[in-house]
Amino acid sequence: MQLLRLSALPLAWAIRGEVLSSNPGNIDTFMEKLVREKSVKRIVFVDAAGKVVSSTNLKLKDQLAATALPGIDLTATQPRVEPAGSDLRIVVPVMSFDRQIGTLVLDYMSPR
Repeated sequence: MQLLRLSALPLAWAIRGEVLSSNPGNIDTFMEKLVREKSVKRIVFVDAAGKVVSSTNLKLKDQLAATALPGIDLTATQPRVEPAGSDLRIVVPVMSFDRQIGTLVLDYMSPR
């Protein structure tokens, strides 16, 4: 599980760079490529206001995270891995220099 948490950090850093550079289209590109991996089920980026701004599930885009991702704590300050049914969820805060600018949520299939 430690490896999953660590592997999500570079994606969070890349998303951070695109948010700060105002390039949201690149976030979608990163996610589209990563979700093609066999064990990746879904990737969602929620902005600081609690709105889903990018998601591999297009139905979630532009929804409030409270509705689209019920029960997920988006205020944590450290990356964490948690159970999501029989799968795993990695929740990573995306930080600017002085504040949280969003949260990255990755859902992975657990090895069976």
